[in-house]
Amino acid sequence: YRDKDVHTILRNVTYLGKVKFNGELYEGEHEAIVSEELFARVQSVLSSKACGRGRRRGRNPEYLLQGIAWCGLCDKRITTTAGRGRNKEVYRYYVCSNRGRKGRDGCDHSRLGAEELEQLVVSR
Repeated sequence: YRDKDVHTILRNVTYLGKVKFNGELYEGEHEAIVSEELFARVQSVLSSKACGRGRRRGRNPEYLLQGIAWCGLCDKRITTTAGRGRNKEVYRYYVCSNRGRKGRDGCDHSRLGAEELEQLVVSR
């Protein structure tokens, strides 16, 4: 899934047992599968800066954990970066934003290979 797809799913009122038609919201004939409270909390998170919908560079590949990962050492957001090796292959990484801004003075956490970290998360 891409970020946009997940946001569309999480904002879908169908899960509340409702139907949207011509911009109006109606009670559906189907049963809700999430509570109003949970749906409202999700909408609040999606609308906040905590959701991680910041600027995106078109040349960067997709990152599974972009906008939802936090550093375990300093509790700052994990950001993404990419570089090219000698063979011109793109290498994707996750890095603590605190370390990215302040170097080792900001955080001792080193960058993590995106592929390995994403495989670890998906396998759990």
